[in-house]
Amino acid sequence: MSTQIRKDSSPLSRKPKNIKNYNQRLVLSLLRKYSQMTASEISERINLSITSVTKILAALFKQNLVKSMGKGNSTEEGGKKPELFAINDTYKYVISVCCGGNHNHCAISTLKCEIINTCHFQYQDSENFEKCMNEISAVIEKLVTDTGLQPSNIWGIVVSFDGIVDAENGVLLFPIHNTAWGRNLKAREVLQELLSEYKNISINNGSRLSGYAEFLKHPDYAEDNVLVIASGSFTGGCVLDYGKMIQGANGFVGEVGHITVAPTNRSEKCACGNYGCFETMISPEALIKFAKELKKDYPNSALYPSLDQIDYEEVFRASNQQDAFACRVMDQIIAYFVLLIRNIVLIYDPKVIVLQGIYTQAGDYFLTTLQKEIHSLPFFKIEKELKIVYSDLSYSHGYFIGGALYLADQFFNEADLFVEQEDND
Repeated sequence: MSTQIRKDSSPLSRKPKNIKNYNQRLVLSLLRKYSQMTASEISERINLSITSVTKILAALFKQNLVKSMGKGNSTEEGGKKPELFAINDTYKYVISVCCGGNHNHCAISTLKCEIINTCHFQYQDSENFEKCMNEISAVIEKLVTDTGLQPSNIWGIVVSFDGIVDAENGVLLFPIHNTAWGRNLKAREVLQELLSEYKNISINNGSRLSGYAEFLKHPDYAEDNVLVIASGSFTGGCVLDYGKMIQGANGFVGEVGHITVAPTNRSEKCACGNYGCFETMISPEALIKFAKELKKDYPNSALYPSLDQIDYEEVFRASNQQDAFACRVMDQIIAYFVLLIRNIVLIYDPKVIVLQGIYTQAGDYFLTTLQKEIHSLPFFKIEKELKIVYSDLSYSHGYFIGGALYLADQFFNEADLFVEQEDND
């Protein structure tokens, strides 16, 4: 799985203070992107002599940051087969932890974001923050041991929470689905104390990490403004600005589920305390509730006889079969998406909106109608129209690999990774 160093951590995006380190970063960034390359191929890409590239590879090989992949194909003229080099993705490992309302998911991945082991468990006392943090730390230590690793093999750990997270300061400001925990929780500090043998512990919002995972399959997103909307029973998002995850001053950026789209609705109070939030209006529970309110108007629908036991996936399927009742239900959901996206576009103006979560299962009717409604708005009649796409990542898987990529990017941007080698170009 190829990755790309993005502009916030790219050696290509800033004037180098140390040319040797800069060139080493260039080589590593290429090997992350292209998986394996020869010295000659690297030389052509970064405009350094083969001698210089060979010295860089030797230094990185000495540090175990790169490895030999054997011999490649010889040139058309014949001759000696060139040696292939790749990132040593098992030099260090990273751990992604996803904390839900009453459960925890944990995964260990390589530096190429390939998951090698996972663990899932429910909190014994989900209302007690200190006990939950103790359980998280215990599971991390057990997972590392079960995988046959030591704390020294782990470069970093990122723990994601639902709610408002101040990632920079490591504070969980508001655990929106664990309100009994309280507020302004110094989660990073607590975890660092419990996991004293481990370094580089960070926290973030789960939807942000899931959105960051889009770079793994779509490195081209690093060249655009991208918004990820992750929707289901709970809704979040991620703003990616030319490869950089935008967090905001207080960790609010991406909390699109709490944008008001139905200001007159007073029936469903959101976990944030507001009414008419996008999250409450497009949840699967809201979809089914709306369907039951409409059922008497569509007695001929194929869904009508079983409506009391219906689930959202059946509504999705029926809408793609042009069932009038299912289409009417989906039209209401689409209307809320249109309101949300219209407001976001006026603030952020993304080039691409990626949909994650349950609505990736909605099919052609939902996406086609949504795109049509969005592009019919007056201010969209411009040359470059907004692109709306379904994510091709598993939503639950996104937390893990997004967290792994988030840490891997930090790892390859660490200044102390690099050693001095003989002068190069």
